Amino acid sequence: MDLVVDANIIFAALIKESFNYSLLFCGRFQLLVSEYVFKEFEEHKEEIMKKTERTTEDFYRLIDVLKRRITIIPLEELTQYVEKAEKISPDPGDMVYFSQH
Repeated sequence: MDLVVDANIIFAALIKESFNYSLLFCGRFQLLVSEYVFKEFEEHKEEIMKKTERTTEDFYRLIDVLKRRITIIPLEELTQYVEKAEKISPDPGDMVYFSQH
């Protein structure tokens, strides 16, 4: 089953090994994200590291693992869906998730 993963799910998994963490690594789903998600993590790297008490090396190691586990959809592939996504997204900030279908 394909599952589009919200940045908040991955963020929660980075902070604490909980249900979200298990969901990301259970192997039952084909996980999909826009490449935007990883840009967002890079922008919030300091905050994530502070909350998780991870080193920079640990942070990038986990990001590398996530990138191998999750299928990353390039933004160029999503541009054809932007207009439709803008119409159906309840939150303009989440439009990128709706444009993956």
